[in-house]
Amino acid sequence: HDGRFATLEEVVDFYSDGIVEHPNLDSKLKNQDGTAKNLNLSAEEKEALIAFMHTLTDINMTTEEKWSNPFK
Repeated sequence: HDGRFATLEEVVDFYSDGIVEHPNLDSKLKNQDGTAKNLNLSAEEKEALIAFMHTLTDINMTTEEKWSNPFK
């Protein structure tokens, strides 16, 4: 995102319930009539999305010496 949110939860909340109309709003975030399109995620969907995104972060792999050189 653009860095204005401190947590992943805040970002998910924004896309779920906080999108507002703006000239630079991506067309993927607009309804057919051009109005802002929120994802309207349930609490369970937000929790599942955040849990999934956490699986994409692996500090150990990115700092593990054995993965540092793809030509070994």
